[in-house]
Amino acid sequence: MTEEEYADNDAENHDGDQDAPSELVLPSEPVNVDDIKAETVERARDARALLARYVKRHMPEQQGSPRSSPEPPRLSSGYDRFLPLLKIIPIFLLLGFAGSFLWDFDSVSIQLFSRSLPLDGLLRIVSVSGLIGFLTNWLAITMLFNPREQRPIFGRGLIPAQRERVIYRLATAVSEELINEEIIAAKIEESQVISRYRELAMTVTRGVIEDPEFRDELKALATNYMNNVLASEDVRTRIVDFTVEKLEARLGEGISGIALKVYRFLNEEDFRRKLDQ
Repeated sequence: MTEEEYADNDAENHDGDQDAPSELVLPSEPVNVDDIKAETVERARDARALLARYVKRHMPEQQGSPRSSPEPPRLSSGYDRFLPLLKIIPIFLLLGFAGSFLWDFDSVSIQLFSRSLPLDGLLRIVSVSGLIGFLTNWLAITMLFNPREQRPIFGRGLIPAQRERVIYRLATAVSEELINEEIIAAKIEESQVISRYRELAMTVTRGVIEDPEFRDELKALATNYMNNVLASEDVRTRIVDFTVEKLEARLGEGISGIALKVYRFLNEEDFRRKLDQ
């Protein structure tokens, strides 16, 4: 079937229909199935963009700005400003330890309840004890978080090494104790969000469908796509083959099936031409 015959056929079928085009706008060159697939993807993208534009047009305006949860205030214990001063403690302890070799309360004592308490070596004891406590705490915290990546000698920090296990335990605790299915379902039912958005979806859908501009643009998009699809000889041939296959499967081996086979045997060309039309 030629393009001229197809266009004349379409004009006869739509005679008197003012909305339908009088003839198909066919491409100048034949297209194949791969071109049709590419165009189908492109037209689907256009249809999605068209629908999104009209949905946005018919979406009711929000009253006021959307509610947002305020950021929680940053809590302070009052000791935050003193934390940077901890860095200078080991320096003083080292200086005290080094100074204990020069002077360490030699021959110094104090009176406490009529008893004399010597202070010899007090500076060294305090500095060494402080350094041990500081270093052990620093080492313990460092081993918890560092190194973050696997090292050949020092391995990996305890928490980074158990990262997946910690995440699993936290996720399990949150999903089972804090936001499980029962709590979510109760909150949804309490807020009635489903009924509100159902009404909104119905209102927007009705507005889009009843919009004459949307109908015109969608009709033009579909008509242009169908014109290009039906202009492909390959596509029309596949449609005919598919229709014949379904007809034979539907009619089976009965009288109708035999009649179809006889008709095809005698008028195969006319049969396929009618299907193509």
